[in-house]
Amino acid sequence: MIKKTGSEFVSKNDLRKEVSDRLSAMYAKEVPLYGEHVEIDKEVNRQYIANHPELGLSEADVTRVSSERHGAIRLGKPEEMQMIYRIFAIIGMKPVAPDGGYDLTDAGEKSQPVISVAFRPVTLEEIEVSPFRMFTSLLRPDDRRFFTEETSRRIHELIDDRDIFSSRLRELVDLAEKKDGLSRKDADEFISEVTKLFSWAGKAKNQPFYDELVDKKRLNRAIVADIACFPTTHLNHLTPSTLDIDAWHARMKEHLAINHPGKNIKKSIEGPPKRKVPILLRQTSYDALEEPVEFDGNKAATHRARFGEIEQRAVTLTPKGRKLYDLALERAMGTKDKLPIPVDQAFSIIPDDHDKLREMDLAYYTYHVTGKSLPKKHPNDLKALVKAGYIEARPIRYEDFLPVSAAGIFASNLGTGEQGTAKLPGKEHEPSPYTRAEFVKIMGFEILDAFTLYAAQQARSIEEAYKALNTRMPKSLSEDVRRATDADPAARQNGQGK
Repeated sequence: MIKKTGSEFVSKNDLRKEVSDRLSAMYAKEVPLYGEHVEIDKEVNRQYIANHPELGLSEADVTRVSSERHGAIRLGKPEEMQMIYRIFAIIGMKPVAPDGGYDLTDAGEKSQPVISVAFRPVTLEEIEVSPFRMFTSLLRPDDRRFFTEETSRRIHELIDDRDIFSSRLRELVDLAEKKDGLSRKDADEFISEVTKLFSWAGKAKNQPFYDELVDKKRLNRAIVADIACFPTTHLNHLTPSTLDIDAWHARMKEHLAINHPGKNIKKSIEGPPKRKVPILLRQTSYDALEEPVEFDGNKAATHRARFGEIEQRAVTLTPKGRKLYDLALERAMGTKDKLPIPVDQAFSIIPDDHDKLREMDLAYYTYHVTGKSLPKKHPNDLKALVKAGYIEARPIRYEDFLPVSAAGIFASNLGTGEQGTAKLPGKEHEPSPYTRAEFVKIMGFEILDAFTLYAAQQARSIEEAYKALNTRMPKSLSEDVRRATDADPAARQNGQGK
Protein backbone atom coordinates (compact mmCIF):
# COMPACT_ATOMS: atom_id res chain seq x y z
CA MET A 1 0.00 0.00 0.00
CA ILE A 2 1.05 3.60 -0.55
CA LYS A 3 2.22 5.22 2.67
CA LYS A 4 -0.31 7.70 4.05
CA THR A 5 1.20 11.08 4.79
CA GLY A 6 -1.81 12.81 6.26
CA SER A 7 -4.75 14.74 4.78
CA GLU A 8 -2.76 18.00 4.73
CA PHE A 9 -0.33 16.59 2.16
CA VAL A 10 -0.80 15.95 -1.56
CA SER A 11 -0.18 12.26 -2.29
CA LYS A 12 2.88 11.24 -4.29
CA ASN A 13 0.62 9.65 -6.91
CA ASP A 14 -1.38 12.85 -7.38
CA LEU A 15 1.80 14.89 -7.53
CA ARG A 16 3.24 12.62 -10.22
CA LYS A 17 0.08 12.88 -12.32
CA GLU A 18 0.02 16.67 -11.96
CA VAL A 19 3.69 16.96 -12.93
CA SER A 20 3.08 14.71 -15.95
CA ASP A 21 0.04 16.76 -17.05
CA ARG A 22 1.92 20.05 -16.62
CA LEU A 23 4.92 18.82 -18.60
CA SER A 24 2.62 17.60 -21.36
CA ALA A 25 0.92 21.00 -21.62
CA MET A 26 4.29 22.79 -21.54
CA TYR A 27 5.78 20.57 -24.22
CA ALA A 28 2.75 20.92 -26.51
CA LYS A 29 3.09 24.70 -26.23
CA GLU A 30 6.85 24.71 -26.85
CA VAL A 31 6.68 22.06 -29.61
CA PRO A 32 3.41 22.51 -31.53
CA LEU A 33 4.00 19.40 -33.66
CA TYR A 34 3.78 17.37 -30.45
CA GLY A 35 0.08 18.25 -30.15
CA GLU A 36 -0.53 16.96 -33.70
CA HIS A 37 1.47 13.85 -32.86
CA VAL A 38 -0.81 13.15 -29.84
CA GLU A 39 -4.00 13.66 -31.87
CA ILE A 40 -2.81 11.19 -34.53
CA ASP A 41 -2.04 8.73 -31.75
CA LYS A 42 -5.59 9.07 -30.42
CA GLU A 43 -7.02 8.43 -33.88
CA VAL A 44 -4.89 5.29 -34.29
CA ASN A 45 -5.85 4.01 -30.83
CA ARG A 46 -9.53 4.77 -31.43
CA GLN A 47 -9.47 2.71 -34.64
CA TYR A 48 -7.53 -0.13 -33.02
CA ILE A 49 -9.99 -0.34 -30.13
CA ALA A 50 -12.91 -0.43 -32.58
CA ASN A 51 -11.27 -3.27 -34.53
CA HIS A 52 -10.38 -5.31 -31.43
CA PRO A 53 -13.47 -5.66 -29.19
CA GLU A 54 -11.75 -8.52 -27.35
CA LEU A 55 -9.66 -5.89 -25.55
CA GLY A 56 -12.73 -4.76 -23.64
CA LEU A 57 -11.88 -1.11 -24.31
CA SER A 58 -14.18 1.67 -25.52
CA GLU A 59 -14.13 5.26 -26.72
CA ALA A 60 -13.94 6.33 -23.09
CA ASP A 61 -10.53 4.64 -22.81
CA VAL A 62 -8.87 6.42 -25.75
CA THR A 63 -7.49 9.39 -23.83
CA ARG A 64 -6.24 7.22 -20.96
CA VAL A 65 -4.52 4.73 -23.27
CA SER A 66 -2.98 7.50 -25.38
CA SER A 67 -1.77 9.61 -22.46
CA GLU A 68 0.48 7.02 -20.86
CA ARG A 69 3.91 8.41 -21.54
CA HIS A 70 7.51 8.83 -20.54
CA GLY A 71 9.95 11.68 -20.81
CA ALA A 72 13.70 11.87 -21.28
CA ILE A 73 16.32 14.23 -19.90
CA ARG A 74 20.14 14.34 -19.98
CA LEU A 75 22.43 15.38 -17.14
CA GLY A 76 26.10 16.27 -16.99
CA LYS A 77 27.42 15.11 -13.61
CA PRO A 78 26.58 12.67 -10.79
CA GLU A 79 25.59 15.50 -8.42
CA GLU A 80 22.78 16.42 -10.83
CA MET A 81 21.65 12.79 -10.98
CA GLN A 82 21.55 12.60 -7.18
CA MET A 83 19.40 15.74 -6.96
CA ILE A 84 17.06 14.40 -9.65
CA TYR A 85 16.77 11.22 -7.56
CA ARG A 86 15.54 13.31 -4.62
CA ILE A 87 13.09 15.26 -6.79
CA PHE A 88 11.54 12.17 -8.33
CA ALA A 89 11.27 10.44 -4.94
CA ILE A 90 8.87 13.21 -3.89
CA ILE A 91 6.49 12.23 -6.71
CA GLY A 92 6.78 8.48 -6.14
CA MET A 93 9.32 7.61 -8.84
CA LYS A 94 12.18 5.24 -8.02
CA PRO A 95 15.26 4.28 -10.07
CA VAL A 96 14.66 0.98 -11.87
CA ALA A 97 16.51 -1.00 -14.54
CA PRO A 98 16.42 -4.62 -15.72
CA ASP A 99 20.20 -5.08 -15.74
CA GLY A 100 21.47 -2.74 -13.04
CA GLY A 101 21.34 0.26 -15.38
CA TYR A 102 21.14 1.16 -19.08
CA ASP A 103 24.59 1.17 -20.63
CA LEU A 104 24.21 3.17 -23.84
CA THR A 105 27.99 3.19 -24.28
CA ASP A 106 27.77 -0.48 -25.23
CA ALA A 107 25.04 -0.41 -27.89
CA GLY A 108 27.08 -1.36 -30.94
CA GLU A 109 27.01 1.19 -33.76
CA LYS A 110 24.30 3.14 -31.91
CA SER A 111 26.45 3.72 -28.80
CA GLN A 112 26.31 7.04 -26.95
CA PRO A 113 28.68 8.30 -24.19
CA VAL A 114 25.96 8.16 -21.52
CA ILE A 115 24.68 5.73 -18.94
CA SER A 116 21.04 5.89 -17.93
CA VAL A 117 18.43 4.90 -15.40
CA ALA A 118 14.64 5.14 -15.50
CA PHE A 119 12.69 6.70 -12.65
CA ARG A 120 9.18 5.28 -12.40
CA PRO A 121 6.41 4.13 -10.04
CA VAL A 122 6.90 0.50 -9.04
CA THR A 123 3.62 -0.93 -7.71
CA LEU A 124 0.53 -1.69 -9.79
CA GLU A 125 -1.54 0.69 -7.69
CA GLU A 126 0.90 3.53 -8.36
CA ILE A 127 1.21 2.72 -12.08
CA GLU A 128 -2.57 2.70 -12.52
CA VAL A 129 -2.83 6.24 -11.12
CA SER A 130 0.00 7.55 -13.29
CA PRO A 131 2.51 5.40 -15.20
CA PHE A 132 4.77 8.38 -15.95
CA ARG A 133 8.49 7.54 -16.24
CA MET A 134 11.61 9.61 -16.88
CA PHE A 135 14.51 8.08 -18.79
CA THR A 136 17.46 9.96 -17.33
CA SER A 137 20.91 9.88 -18.92
CA LEU A 138 24.25 10.87 -17.42
CA LEU A 139 27.18 12.04 -19.55
CA ARG A 140 30.50 10.20 -19.01
CA PRO A 141 33.07 12.84 -20.01
CA ASP A 142 36.01 10.80 -18.67
CA ASP A 143 35.25 7.69 -20.73
CA ARG A 144 38.44 7.39 -22.78
CA ARG A 145 36.71 5.21 -25.36
CA PHE A 146 34.91 8.38 -26.50
CA PHE A 147 36.94 11.38 -25.35
CA THR A 148 40.54 12.51 -25.35
CA GLU A 149 41.90 14.08 -22.18
CA GLU A 150 41.68 17.55 -23.76
CA THR A 151 38.03 17.13 -24.80
CA SER A 152 37.22 15.84 -21.34
CA ARG A 153 38.86 18.88 -19.75
CA ARG A 154 36.81 21.27 -21.88
CA ILE A 155 33.57 19.46 -20.99
CA HIS A 156 34.39 19.69 -17.29
CA GLU A 157 34.96 23.44 -17.62
CA LEU A 158 31.32 23.76 -18.66
CA ILE A 159 29.61 21.39 -16.24
CA ASP A 160 31.63 21.24 -13.02
CA ASP A 161 30.45 24.52 -11.49
CA ARG A 162 26.99 24.85 -12.97
CA ASP A 163 23.78 24.48 -10.95
CA ILE A 164 20.71 23.59 -13.01
CA PHE A 165 18.39 23.63 -9.96
CA SER A 166 16.80 26.82 -8.64
CA SER A 167 17.36 27.71 -4.98
CA ARG A 168 13.59 27.53 -4.43
CA LEU A 169 13.37 24.02 -5.85
CA ARG A 170 16.17 22.93 -3.53
CA GLU A 171 14.32 24.46 -0.57
CA LEU A 172 11.10 22.63 -1.50
CA VAL A 173 12.93 19.32 -1.85
CA ASP A 174 14.46 19.79 1.61
CA LEU A 175 11.02 20.67 2.99
CA ALA A 176 9.31 17.63 1.41
CA GLU A 177 11.99 15.30 2.78
CA LYS A 178 11.79 16.85 6.25
CA LYS A 179 7.97 16.72 6.47
CA ASP A 180 7.53 13.57 4.33
CA GLY A 181 5.23 15.42 1.97
CA LEU A 182 4.05 18.78 0.64
CA SER A 183 1.00 20.88 1.41
CA ARG A 184 -1.21 21.94 -1.48
CA LYS A 185 0.38 25.38 -1.59
CA ASP A 186 3.95 24.03 -1.53
CA ALA A 187 3.03 21.29 -4.00
CA ASP A 188 1.79 23.87 -6.52
CA GLU A 189 5.08 25.74 -6.24
CA PHE A 190 7.06 22.51 -6.46
CA ILE A 191 5.24 21.53 -9.70
CA SER A 192 5.97 24.97 -11.19
CA GLU A 193 9.66 24.72 -10.29
CA VAL A 194 9.96 21.22 -11.77
CA THR A 195 8.23 22.39 -14.95
CA LYS A 196 10.70 25.28 -15.24
CA LEU A 197 13.59 22.85 -14.71
CA PHE A 198 12.60 20.83 -17.78
CA SER A 199 11.56 23.75 -20.01
CA TRP A 200 13.47 25.05 -23.02
CA ALA A 201 15.66 28.06 -22.21
CA GLY A 202 17.27 28.52 -25.63
CA LYS A 203 20.58 29.72 -24.17
CA ALA A 204 23.98 28.05 -24.54
CA LYS A 205 27.68 28.60 -23.88
CA ASN A 206 30.96 28.35 -25.78
CA GLN A 207 29.86 28.32 -29.42
CA PRO A 208 33.33 27.41 -30.77
CA PHE A 209 33.38 24.22 -28.69
CA TYR A 210 29.73 23.56 -29.55
CA ASP A 211 30.55 23.81 -33.27
CA GLU A 212 33.42 21.35 -32.84
CA LEU A 213 31.18 18.88 -31.03
CA VAL A 214 28.45 18.83 -33.69
CA ASP A 215 30.86 18.84 -36.65
CA LYS A 216 30.10 15.71 -38.67
CA LYS A 217 33.48 15.91 -40.37
CA ARG A 218 35.04 15.20 -36.99
CA LEU A 219 33.88 12.63 -34.45
CA ASN A 220 30.28 13.79 -34.02
CA ARG A 221 29.55 14.58 -30.36
CA ALA A 222 26.11 16.15 -30.68
CA ILE A 223 24.79 14.55 -27.49
CA VAL A 224 27.67 16.14 -25.57
CA ALA A 225 26.81 19.56 -27.00
CA ASP A 226 23.19 19.09 -25.90
CA ILE A 227 24.29 18.36 -22.33
CA ALA A 228 27.46 20.36 -21.69
CA CYS A 229 26.91 23.57 -23.65
CA PHE A 230 23.53 24.32 -22.07
CA PRO A 231 23.56 25.67 -18.49
CA THR A 232 20.13 24.09 -17.92
CA THR A 233 18.56 20.74 -18.74
CA HIS A 234 15.44 20.32 -20.90
CA LEU A 235 13.01 17.63 -21.97
CA ASN A 236 14.32 15.89 -25.06
CA HIS A 237 10.95 14.30 -25.69
CA LEU A 238 7.65 13.17 -24.21
CA THR A 239 6.25 9.89 -25.44
CA PRO A 240 2.57 8.93 -25.73
CA SER A 241 1.56 5.28 -25.90
CA THR A 242 0.05 3.62 -28.95
CA LEU A 243 -1.71 0.32 -29.45
CA ASP A 244 -0.43 0.02 -33.04
CA ILE A 245 2.97 1.59 -33.69
CA ASP A 246 3.09 0.47 -37.32
CA ALA A 247 -0.18 2.26 -38.07
CA TRP A 248 1.01 5.38 -36.22
CA HIS A 249 4.32 5.32 -38.12
CA ALA A 250 2.49 5.23 -41.48
CA ARG A 251 0.00 7.95 -40.47
CA MET A 252 2.70 10.24 -39.08
CA LYS A 253 4.86 9.80 -42.16
CA GLU A 254 1.94 10.85 -44.36
CA HIS A 255 1.05 13.76 -42.04
CA LEU A 256 4.60 15.12 -42.12
CA ALA A 257 4.82 14.83 -45.91
CA ILE A 258 1.59 16.80 -46.40
CA ASN A 259 1.76 19.33 -43.56
CA HIS A 260 5.45 19.63 -42.73
CA PRO A 261 7.54 19.09 -45.88
CA GLY A 262 11.17 18.52 -45.05
CA LYS A 263 10.50 16.90 -41.67
CA ASN A 264 11.16 13.18 -41.65
CA ILE A 265 10.16 10.23 -39.56
CA LYS A 266 12.69 7.63 -38.45
CA LYS A 267 12.96 4.96 -41.16
CA SER A 268 12.80 2.05 -38.75
CA ILE A 269 11.03 1.10 -35.55
CA GLU A 270 13.42 0.36 -32.69
CA GLY A 271 13.06 -2.88 -30.77
CA PRO A 272 11.67 -6.25 -31.83
CA PRO A 273 9.94 -6.65 -35.21
CA LYS A 274 6.16 -6.70 -35.66
CA ARG A 275 4.80 -9.98 -34.30
CA LYS A 276 1.46 -11.67 -33.62
CA VAL A 277 2.37 -11.46 -29.92
CA PRO A 278 4.29 -8.21 -29.32
CA ILE A 279 7.11 -8.35 -26.78
CA LEU A 280 8.80 -5.72 -24.60
CA LEU A 281 8.87 -2.29 -26.23
CA ARG A 282 8.85 -0.80 -29.71
CA GLN A 283 9.66 2.89 -30.29
CA THR A 284 10.04 5.28 -33.17
CA SER A 285 10.35 9.03 -33.61
CA TYR A 286 10.45 11.96 -36.02
CA ASP A 287 13.13 14.60 -36.56
CA ALA A 288 14.26 16.89 -33.79
CA LEU A 289 13.38 20.57 -34.08
CA GLU A 290 15.90 23.05 -35.45
CA GLU A 291 15.57 25.64 -32.68
CA PRO A 292 17.14 29.09 -32.26
CA VAL A 293 19.81 29.36 -29.57
CA GLU A 294 21.48 32.40 -28.07
CA PHE A 295 25.17 31.74 -27.42
CA ASP A 296 27.06 33.58 -24.71
CA GLY A 297 24.41 36.29 -24.55
CA ASN A 298 24.53 37.51 -28.15
CA LYS A 299 25.57 34.96 -30.78
CA ALA A 300 22.62 33.44 -32.60
CA ALA A 301 22.65 29.84 -33.85
CA THR A 302 20.37 26.79 -33.94
CA HIS A 303 20.31 23.47 -32.11
CA ARG A 304 18.64 20.09 -32.58
CA ALA A 305 17.64 18.19 -29.46
CA ARG A 306 13.89 17.96 -28.90
CA PHE A 307 11.90 15.47 -30.93
CA GLY A 308 8.71 13.45 -31.04
CA GLU A 309 8.56 9.81 -30.03
CA ILE A 310 5.92 7.09 -29.76
CA GLU A 311 6.01 3.79 -27.87
CA GLN A 312 4.12 0.51 -27.89
CA ARG A 313 4.53 -1.60 -24.75
CA ALA A 314 3.88 -5.33 -24.61
CA VAL A 315 4.55 -8.45 -22.55
CA THR A 316 7.63 -8.50 -20.31
CA LEU A 317 10.30 -11.13 -20.91
CA THR A 318 11.91 -13.02 -18.02
CA PRO A 319 15.73 -13.13 -17.69
CA LYS A 320 15.60 -16.35 -19.73
CA GLY A 321 13.51 -14.60 -22.38
CA ARG A 322 15.78 -11.55 -22.37
CA LYS A 323 18.78 -13.75 -23.14
CA LEU A 324 16.93 -14.96 -26.23
CA TYR A 325 16.02 -11.37 -27.10
CA ASP A 326 19.64 -10.23 -26.78
CA LEU A 327 20.78 -13.14 -28.93
CA ALA A 328 18.17 -12.27 -31.57
CA LEU A 329 19.26 -8.64 -31.49
CA GLU A 330 22.89 -9.63 -31.85
CA ARG A 331 22.02 -11.78 -34.87
CA ALA A 332 20.02 -8.93 -36.42
CA MET A 333 22.76 -6.33 -35.84
CA GLY A 334 25.68 -8.58 -36.69
CA THR A 335 28.92 -8.75 -34.76
CA LYS A 336 32.57 -8.19 -35.48
CA ASP A 337 32.80 -11.71 -36.91
CA LYS A 338 29.30 -12.30 -38.32
CA LEU A 339 27.15 -10.43 -40.81
CA PRO A 340 23.64 -9.36 -39.77
CA ILE A 341 20.69 -11.53 -40.77
CA PRO A 342 17.10 -10.38 -41.54
CA VAL A 343 15.30 -9.17 -38.43
CA ASP A 344 12.32 -11.54 -38.75
CA GLN A 345 14.67 -14.47 -39.14
CA ALA A 346 16.78 -13.35 -36.19
CA PHE A 347 13.77 -13.09 -33.89
CA SER A 348 12.24 -16.41 -34.95
CA ILE A 349 14.05 -17.98 -31.97
CA ILE A 350 11.45 -16.36 -29.68
CA PRO A 351 8.04 -18.14 -29.81
CA ASP A 352 5.28 -15.95 -31.20
CA ASP A 353 2.62 -17.47 -28.94
CA HIS A 354 1.55 -16.57 -25.40
CA ASP A 355 1.09 -20.17 -24.29
CA LYS A 356 4.60 -21.13 -25.41
CA LEU A 357 6.14 -17.99 -23.91
CA ARG A 358 4.45 -18.76 -20.61
CA GLU A 359 5.11 -22.51 -20.55
CA MET A 360 8.78 -22.04 -21.45
CA ASP A 361 9.17 -19.38 -18.71
CA LEU A 362 10.14 -16.74 -21.27
CA ALA A 363 7.64 -14.07 -20.22
CA TYR A 364 5.84 -12.83 -17.10
CA TYR A 365 2.09 -13.18 -16.54
CA THR A 366 -0.40 -12.58 -13.78
CA TYR A 367 -2.84 -15.38 -12.94
CA HIS A 368 -6.55 -14.97 -12.19
CA VAL A 369 -9.43 -17.33 -11.45
CA THR A 370 -12.02 -17.57 -14.21
CA GLY A 371 -15.02 -18.47 -12.06
CA LYS A 372 -15.16 -22.02 -13.41
CA SER A 373 -16.05 -24.37 -10.54
CA LEU A 374 -13.23 -26.54 -9.29
CA PRO A 375 -14.26 -30.21 -8.78
CA LYS A 376 -13.06 -32.25 -5.78
CA LYS A 377 -10.56 -34.04 -7.96
CA HIS A 378 -8.55 -31.44 -9.76
CA PRO A 379 -4.99 -30.74 -10.84
CA ASN A 380 -2.79 -28.62 -8.58
CA ASP A 381 -0.17 -27.85 -11.20
CA LEU A 382 -0.44 -24.24 -12.41
CA LYS A 383 -0.06 -25.10 -16.09
CA ALA A 384 -2.75 -27.77 -15.80
CA LEU A 385 -5.13 -25.38 -14.03
CA VAL A 386 -4.63 -22.85 -16.82
CA LYS A 387 -5.08 -25.45 -19.52
CA ALA A 388 -8.30 -26.71 -17.87
CA GLY A 389 -9.70 -23.17 -17.72
CA TYR A 390 -9.80 -22.66 -13.94
CA ILE A 391 -7.12 -19.96 -14.09
CA GLU A 392 -6.32 -17.54 -16.89
CA ALA A 393 -2.97 -15.90 -17.61
CA ARG A 394 -2.68 -12.22 -18.52
CA PRO A 395 0.58 -10.70 -19.84
CA ILE A 396 2.44 -8.27 -17.59
CA ARG A 397 3.18 -5.07 -19.47
CA TYR A 398 6.81 -4.03 -19.80
CA GLU A 399 7.38 -0.80 -17.86
CA ASP A 400 11.08 -0.33 -18.59
CA PHE A 401 13.39 0.36 -21.55
CA LEU A 402 15.88 -1.22 -23.97
CA PRO A 403 19.39 0.31 -24.17
CA VAL A 404 20.02 -0.34 -27.87
CA SER A 405 16.59 1.08 -28.76
CA ALA A 406 17.17 4.19 -26.62
CA ALA A 407 20.60 4.73 -28.17
CA GLY A 408 19.09 4.34 -31.64
CA ILE A 409 16.39 6.92 -30.91
CA PHE A 410 18.99 9.36 -29.61
CA ALA A 411 21.23 8.80 -32.64
CA SER A 412 18.50 9.44 -35.19
CA ASN A 413 17.70 12.79 -33.59
CA LEU A 414 21.20 14.13 -33.08
CA GLY A 415 22.06 14.60 -36.72
CA THR A 416 23.92 11.28 -36.82
CA GLY A 417 21.36 9.34 -38.82
CA GLU A 418 21.08 5.79 -37.56
CA GLN A 419 24.62 5.85 -36.16
CA GLY A 420 25.57 6.71 -32.60
CA THR A 421 28.55 8.64 -31.28
CA ALA A 422 31.72 7.17 -32.73
CA LYS A 423 34.35 5.90 -30.34
CA LEU A 424 37.95 6.99 -30.73
CA PRO A 425 40.07 5.08 -33.24
CA GLY A 426 41.31 1.85 -31.68
CA LYS A 427 38.76 2.02 -28.87
CA GLU A 428 35.81 0.54 -30.76
CA HIS A 429 35.95 -2.90 -29.16
CA GLU A 430 37.11 -2.06 -25.65
CA PRO A 431 34.74 -3.53 -23.04
CA SER A 432 32.43 -1.31 -21.05
CA PRO A 433 33.52 -0.60 -17.47
CA TYR A 434 29.96 -0.03 -16.25
CA THR A 435 29.12 -3.04 -14.07
CA ARG A 436 26.11 -3.10 -11.70
CA ALA A 437 28.37 -2.04 -8.83
CA GLU A 438 29.88 0.77 -10.91
CA PHE A 439 26.42 2.10 -11.78
CA VAL A 440 25.52 2.40 -8.10
CA LYS A 441 28.88 4.00 -7.28
CA ILE A 442 28.48 6.61 -10.04
CA MET A 443 24.79 7.34 -9.52
CA GLY A 444 25.06 7.53 -5.75
CA PHE A 445 21.94 5.45 -5.04
CA GLU A 446 20.65 1.88 -5.28
CA ILE A 447 18.81 0.87 -8.45
CA LEU A 448 15.84 -1.47 -8.12
CA ASP A 449 16.01 -4.61 -10.24
CA ALA A 450 13.12 -4.69 -12.72
CA PHE A 451 13.14 -8.49 -13.05
CA THR A 452 12.63 -8.80 -9.28
CA LEU A 453 9.65 -6.45 -9.45
CA TYR A 454 8.00 -8.40 -12.29
CA ALA A 455 8.67 -11.78 -10.65
CA ALA A 456 7.05 -10.59 -7.42
CA GLN A 457 4.03 -9.25 -9.31
CA GLN A 458 3.59 -12.62 -11.00
CA ALA A 459 4.14 -14.52 -7.74
CA ARG A 460 1.53 -12.55 -5.79
CA SER A 461 -1.06 -13.17 -8.48
CA ILE A 462 -0.37 -16.92 -8.32
CA GLU A 463 -0.74 -16.85 -4.54
CA GLU A 464 -4.05 -14.97 -4.79
CA ALA A 465 -5.39 -17.32 -7.49
CA TYR A 466 -4.70 -20.43 -5.39
CA LYS A 467 -6.31 -18.79 -2.37
CA ALA A 468 -9.39 -17.94 -4.44
CA LEU A 469 -9.61 -21.58 -5.57
CA ASN A 470 -9.07 -22.70 -1.97
CA THR A 471 -6.48 -25.23 -3.05
CA ARG A 472 -2.86 -25.81 -2.10
CA MET A 473 0.06 -24.93 -4.31
CA PRO A 474 2.57 -27.66 -5.20
CA LYS A 475 5.56 -27.43 -2.86
CA SER A 476 8.04 -26.36 -5.54
CA LEU A 477 5.70 -23.62 -6.79
CA SER A 478 5.04 -22.43 -3.25
CA GLU A 479 8.78 -22.13 -2.63
CA ASP A 480 9.24 -20.18 -5.88
CA VAL A 481 6.40 -17.82 -4.93
CA ARG A 482 7.83 -17.20 -1.46
CA ARG A 483 11.31 -16.48 -2.82
CA ALA A 484 9.92 -14.00 -5.36
CA THR A 485 7.75 -12.12 -2.88
CA ASP A 486 10.44 -12.01 -0.20
CA ALA A 487 12.91 -10.58 -2.72
CA ASP A 488 10.58 -7.80 -3.87
CA PRO A 489 12.37 -4.46 -3.20
CA ALA A 490 9.15 -2.49 -3.67
CA ALA A 491 7.40 -4.51 -0.94
CA ARG A 492 10.34 -4.08 1.44
CA GLN A 493 10.32 -0.31 0.91
CA ASN A 494 6.57 -0.17 1.54
CA GLY A 495 6.74 -2.34 4.66
CA GLN A 496 5.24 -5.49 3.12
CA GLY A 497 8.28 -7.75 2.88
CA LYS A 498 10.75 -9.27 5.30
